[in-house]
Amino acid sequence: MKEKLNPIESKIITVLVQNGDYMTTAQIAKEAKISWNTAINYLTAFHKKGWVEKAGDTVISWRAILEGE
Repeated sequence: MKEKLNPIESKIITVLVQNGDYMTTAQIAKEAKISWNTAINYLTAFHKKGWVEKAGDTVISWRAILEGE
C-alpha cells in the first residue's frame, strides 16, 4: 500500500490492522466512528485493490492483508 490515505481510509485500515482478525462491517464502522454505509463503500474499494480479505455472504467480515502474506 503506497497510496496516501485520506483520514477515513486511515481510520479503517488502523482499526483492521490493530484488530488483526476478521471484523464485521458494523464492528469496523463502530470502531472507526463512521457510518456503516461509509465503511462498506471504503471496504469494497479496499477489497478491489487487494488491501483486505472478505469472508461470508450474509454477514460480511473483513481482514487487512498485511505485506508479506
